[in-house]
Formats: sequence, C-alpha cells, structure tokens
Amino acid sequence: RWEGDYERDRPNLVRDTMTLLWAARRGLSEVELLEVLGTPGAPLPRAYFTPLHLAADAALVNRSGLLNFAHDYLRQAVERLYAATLESQKALHARIADYFGRQPLGLRQVDELPWQLVRAENWKVLYQRLAEPTFFAAAWEGNQFEVKTYWAQVETSSPWRMTEAYTAAIQGTGSGEFEWNVGMLLANTGHPEEAMTIRGRLVEKYRKSGDFINLQASLGNQAVIVRARGQLDEAMALHKEEERICRQLGNLDSLQRSLGNQALIVQDRGQLDEAMALHKEQERICRQLGNLHGLQGSLGNQAGILQDRGEFDDAMALLKEAEHICRQLGNLDGLQACLSNQAVILQDRGQLDDAMTLRKEAERICRQLGNLDGLSITLGNQAGIHYSRGQLDEAMALYKEQERICRQLGNRHRLQSNLGNQAVIHYSRGQLDKAMDLLKEQERICRQLGNLDSLSKSLGSLAGILKDRGQVEEAIALYKEEERICRQIGNPIGLAISLANQASILSKQGHPKEAFCLLEEALRVAQKHGLVAFVQQILPIVDRLRGSA
Repeated sequence: RWEGDYERDRPNLVRDTMTLLWAARRGLSEVELLEVLGTPGAPLPRAYFTPLHLAADAALVNRSGLLNFAHDYLRQAVERLYAATLESQKALHARIADYFGRQPLGLRQVDELPWQLVRAENWKVLYQRLAEPTFFAAAWEGNQFEVKTYWAQVETSSPWRMTEAYTAAIQGTGSGEFEWNVGMLLANTGHPEEAMTIRGRLVEKYRKSGDFINLQASLGNQAVIVRARGQLDEAMALHKEEERICRQLGNLDSLQRSLGNQALIVQDRGQLDEAMALHKEQERICRQLGNLHGLQGSLGNQAGILQDRGEFDDAMALLKEAEHICRQLGNLDGLQACLSNQAVILQDRGQLDDAMTLRKEAERICRQLGNLDGLSITLGNQAGIHYSRGQLDEAMALYKEQERICRQLGNRHRLQSNLGNQAVIHYSRGQLDKAMDLLKEQERICRQLGNLDSLSKSLGSLAGILKDRGQVEEAIALYKEEERICRQIGNPIGLAISLANQASILSKQGHPKEAFCLLEEALRVAQKHGLVAFVQQILPIVDRLRGSA
C-alpha cells in the first residue's frame, strides 16, 4: 500500500527508506536519511519524504534524534521483502558506509562507519580508517573495546595487520598521545614486544622532559609487560617508582592502579597476606574516588586470593559485585575475567556444566576483543573441565591452542602451567617420555621465574615418573626438594603428598620406621588443614606401618 501511495513521484522510495533504516546501526536522523536518499550535495526534497514519514509514523520511533523501527515485525518484513540475500545486505551496509565515510570526523561517523564496514566486509577501508591517527584517536576515546573488536575482525578476515598500520607509532615517528594509545592497544591484543618498544621510549621521553604525570603512567604500563615476561623484581621496581611519583603528585587514581599491580606481583610470589593488604588499599581509594573500573578489578583480584584460601562463598560474593559493575560499565575485558573466575568456583563445587557455560561466554568475549591473554586463560580452564570428564583429546586440543598463545605473548607464567597440564595427560596415556620433556621445560621456566609453588608441583610430577621407572634414588632427591620448597612457602597439601610419596618408596625399600615417621607427619599436616580425603587414604597405611615400626 505504501509503495502504491508514495512511489509515483520518487520510484523505490519505500524500498530505499526502509532498507536504509534496516541497515543502520542505531537508526538515522532525518537529515542523514534525506542525504543518503538523494545524491552527493543534493538531499532528497522533503516533499517526497514527508508523506511517507507521516504514514509510517506509528511504525517508527525517534530515539535521541535517530529514526528506527518501533518493533521487530516491520524489520523482519523489510528483510524478507527487500534484503533477503547476503549480497543485498552487504550492498546496503556499503551504501551507508560510503555516506558516513564522506562526513566530517565526529561521534556519528565513529559510531556508524566502522560498524557498517564490518558488515559490508570492506576490510581494506576499515584497516585504512583505523590506521588514521585522527580517526583512531576519536574511536579509541569513544569505545576502546569496539576498536579491539574491529581489529580482531580485520585480522581474522583479511591479511591486514595492526602492527603494519601503526608502524609510525612503533618506530617513534607519531605523536605522543597516538603512541600512548597504540601502545595500550598492542599490549592488550597480543603484541607485547611492539608495545614494550613504545612504552620504553615514552618512559625515557617523559623522564627527560620532567613530565612526571605521564612518566608515572608510562612506568606502570611498562611494568605490566615486564611482569608478563616473568621479571618480577624489575616490574616491582618500576611500580615502586610509579607509586612514589603518584604519592608526591597526590594522584590517587594512578596510585590505586599501581597498588593493584604491585599486589599481583606479590601474589605471584605466594605472599597472599601482603597482596590482600595492597588490594584492600586499592579498593578503599577506588570507592573514595567512585572509580568503578578500578574497583571491579580490585574485587576480582581479592576474590582470587580468597579462592586460594578456600573461602569460596566470600570470593563468589566479590565476583558477583565485580560482574555487576562490568556489565554496568560495558567493560567486556573485566566481564570475561569475572566470568572465568566464577567458573573456577563452580568447577570446584562440581557444577561443571554451569562452569563451562561461563567459560564459553568468556571465550566469546575474548575472541570478539582479540584479547589473547584472556583467551588463553579460558581455553586452559575449559581444557581442565574436559580432562575432569575424561575427554582427553578435547582437553589436549585446547591446551595446545593455549600453549601457542602463551608462546606468542611471551607469557611464561601461564606457559609453565600449561606444560604441566599437558604432561598430566601424556602421563595418564602412558607416554612417559613426552610427559618428562614437558615437565623438564616447566621446571626450567619455574626456576627462571622463581615460581616456587609451580616448581614444587613440577618436581613432584617428575619424581613420580622416575619412581614408575624404578629410578628411586633420583625420585627421592626430587621429592626432598619438593618437600623443602613446600615447607618454605607454606604449602600443606604439597608437603603432605611429598611426605607420603617418600614414605611409599622407603616402605618398599624395607625401611618401615623411616616410612612411618614421614607418614605420621603427613597425617598430622593433613588433619590440621582439613584434608579429609587424604587422611582417609593414608590412615590405614599409618596403622599398618605402626606395627612394623
């Protein structure tokens, strides 16, 4: 009926108007619609458009000056009648992209143009726009997460790469603000070396110029990459300098960020009380400032410590608050981290289906953003669920993808854990040589990083393989080192297991008295720390050895 009433003077007016509204991201203003319906420099006269607009008024809605469909029924009808094929849809998006591509740089162009280019699959033009310093700056200021998403789509669907787009920033021939933002993007999307090049140069620049405001921020950014490389002492030194400058300047926002990052380093070293104190100070400052972004990060990190302590209900409460904040802010990076950490608790409670659902959502977000670090975490966690279900092939495939990402990012902390998990699968399949090779690499990395907790686990696993092969003296030596480390870092579970394994070897060697002493200590440790299953397992052995001893 509309076609019959309003297309006599302007053919296809209904088709063109409705399909443009269908293809728009959030709708089009009347001015934009008339300009697209017309020709460059000659908008469609209102005399043609106004009668249709009045007739369709009940089916349209105006939100903040943008016309759009009032309900999905009309949208679906338009798609069935006018835009049923992928090619027709891409052509519509290309038409709107062409229009916004000719507009002055502003909020509407930044919001609409890249979105349309993605749907038109015009990767070259999207690459070129994102590479432009002025457009990139406006887009980054508007929504960093969308910029990451656009780059992930470009790199997935085309040969264009962000490291090529931002050569000027990496080589130091761009503006300071442009380099700063590009450094943030590169660091968050799996390009730590390029980001480090930018950040190291900015630190020297601001140090020489006496620009302490930018210096403290650059020090913090540099320290994040240094920590990811496993250089904890160097990272802490950078954060300490950052903290000192922040306190001198009275810059509470940057101070809370520095304290949170220091807490993560202390946490890496197993000093949980010190880490919690730093996180608590960060939380206090964030609540004082009303900084929701920093607050959700602090709550999530505190929850991680509570999880390590077995305080799961308290941890879940913090993660739920953090999730609420992330959804409120539209913070997808923080949201995927919250979901992943909640999944850990659900997994510990045996709620594997619920845990996997959260991990899949986290994976989707990470792939959308091109967040390789977060992706590596959720892939490893999903692999753990598959392993617990006995789905070893599925688990190994995910661990392999995680390993590739960790090596790409240079994240040795996560790499060593990944190698240990792969070794467990090889061991369960009887592939002892493959397991041994992976554990040896894990051991080497842990010694380089000073990661005593993971080192103790690696030594225990290596000792188990040697014991299976009959190399008991070598196994005992590794168990002894594992025991020493567990006593040093206060790991009761690892200590009890190491003592029990040593006792097993000594008992078979005909040394019941020595075996009994070790098992008795293991039992005391297990009882003290509530390791019920372990106590039930070794108590009959202790009773049997008591008579022999």
